[in-house]
Amino acid sequence: MNKQKELGFSLVELLVYLASMTVVLLALSYVLASTYGVYTKLASASRADRSAGTLMQVLASEMRSGATIDQANSVFNSAQGQLTIDAFDGVDEVEKVFTLESGRVVYSADGNETFMTPEDIQVSKFLFTQIVTDISYAVRYEMDLTYQGGDGPVTKTYAGLVVLRRSYE
Repeated sequence: MNKQKELGFSLVELLVYLASMTVVLLALSYVLASTYGVYTKLASASRADRSAGTLMQVLASEMRSGATIDQANSVFNSAQGQLTIDAFDGVDEVEKVFTLESGRVVYSADGNETFMTPEDIQVSKFLFTQIVTDISYAVRYEMDLTYQGGDGPVTKTYAGLVVLRRSYE
């Protein structure tokens, strides 16, 4: 009698195949999840750096245009600082204010307020230090930005120094 050879996979072969594919898929899932975590961490840090860089540029350019610091409406040497500058737009005097409200930096010029930091990046420190010499005014600023990194909240400090150009003219 001729035994006809059975075609197809045996149950044992099928189980070995499924187990090996499960291991491969789990390894792939782990690699993808790790890669996404690294990407999220780098993207968050980059976004915070861009936000801080933009804010520092605006602070520097607006402060440089200032003529005097409004001492009565500014708060120095405090983590919740506020800086008020009197500047000229060519004809009129303009009041420019930088302040911290609900963890976000707000810039206002003659009453028009603009948020300078996104909602998901919190500013925990916005410190101004006044430097006065016989010939000019300068302001040192320091801010701490906190954002969600891959392993939890991350805080970075950014600082700068600006001399008010119109203060020595």
